[in-house]
Amino acid sequence: ISNGIVTVATAGLGTLLGAAGASAPSCGLGGANFAQRTFSEMFSAGGKFAGKSIDDVANALLNGTLKPSDIPLEFVTRNGQTLILNTRSAEALRRAGIPRELWTGIDVSNDPAALARLAEQLRRNGLGPGGIPNPRPSGGGN
Repeated sequence: ISNGIVTVATAGLGTLLGAAGASAPSCGLGGANFAQRTFSEMFSAGGKFAGKSIDDVANALLNGTLKPSDIPLEFVTRNGQTLILNTRSAEALRRAGIPRELWTGIDVSNDPAALARLAEQLRRNGLGPGGIPNPRPSGGGN
């Protein structure tokens, strides 16, 4: 764990997929839920993958242009429940067939801005503090 970033990988498979390649502690994303019910297929205009679709990013993972560690996911853990804040990025990893134990997580549980974003996502989506396990595509643009 370094600067709040936890890379989760297993030897062998991690090397094959371009992750750390050595065992690392689990960051708890295996049972994590999400803070929104739906997601759009396109990444937001201001982010790392601006103008790209979830499938574009998933294909970049599949063809080796991106590694799972290039797509870190912010998460918050409260009262024993972990919630992923980057729904589209997680969906790209899922579509590429990357197992959750190879996802890279950034624990933002103590970041006031991230906590405010989480609270707003939960409120806007009418969700309780446990979030939802399986968000679905909304069909919207952003």
